[in-house]
Amino acid sequence: MNVSLYRYWLFVMVLITMSSCFKFRVSDTKAYQLFGQNQTNFHISRYKMGDSTMRYLEIANDTLPTVVFIHGGLGTALTFKKYLKDTLLQKKYAMIAVDRYGHGYSDFGHTETNVRRQAEMIIPILKKLNQDKKTPTILVGYSFGGTIAARIAMDCPDCVDELILAAPAIDPQNEKKFWFNKPMDWWGFKWFLPQNFIIANDEKLAHASECAKMMPFWGKIVVPTVYIHGKNDGIVPFANYRFARKMLKNTLTQYIVRDTLPHVFVEENTAILRNVILDMDIKAKPIFPKKERKLEQKVNAKLGFDKEK
Repeated sequence: MNVSLYRYWLFVMVLITMSSCFKFRVSDTKAYQLFGQNQTNFHISRYKMGDSTMRYLEIANDTLPTVVFIHGGLGTALTFKKYLKDTLLQKKYAMIAVDRYGHGYSDFGHTETNVRRQAEMIIPILKKLNQDKKTPTILVGYSFGGTIAARIAMDCPDCVDELILAAPAIDPQNEKKFWFNKPMDWWGFKWFLPQNFIIANDEKLAHASECAKMMPFWGKIVVPTVYIHGKNDGIVPFANYRFARKMLKNTLTQYIVRDTLPHVFVEENTAILRNVILDMDIKAKPIFPKKERKLEQKVNAKLGFDKEK
């Protein structure tokens, strides 16, 4: 069989399999079961943005600072379930994980490729935190969610006290495309695809141009920032690290780089992000003393790494 034809039919069969097997959404009922019916501080909430409805999961605490997580493509709020269930994190923080617009149970199936608009859909949570709690907020963005987190820090600097960018896709010149992205945009293939794959692919195809729109605004990010990336990331190229070095000039930024850190470390190797969050002192600004980078030292010590040169 011709190799191209074989590849075509293999791709079709993969799409059919994905349409029946991939189910990333978790209903309210299942989410409560996952976190335990007796965990009184776990809540699921919704809010309106115009005609749209946004959902988020919350580990509530009225007196502690709050960590807000934003997931990437093909993700949902449950991307961060290990963090939400972490008892040490719960002792130090309240936590919120958002279903981004079009994903999970936030108007699932609707595509919004505009990063500024995606940011606008999340900003109301942050403003409400500032109004109701008066406690600091750490914003964590992972992959595509890192782009949105950066946009929020640009457009609403008062909404964020600390920013963590985990393998963020932010460089318009290094937006990695895969061979299947274009075929997945064809109408015939979309018929086979699960809705969340269609949305993620639409976002992917528009992402470079959306990142280009953000170029004039990087100087508006002034909150202390942590940037985490692996050199062997096969999804978001490590070139994004060099882009961050170039663009994050008006904020004190700590870079945590590892040679062998896959893109999915946020979900599968949670120790790095977890320890970064645990060791942040958000009452002290800047979070990284000029002479001693205490956060990096703590994280490296816990994970058995030498200090990054």
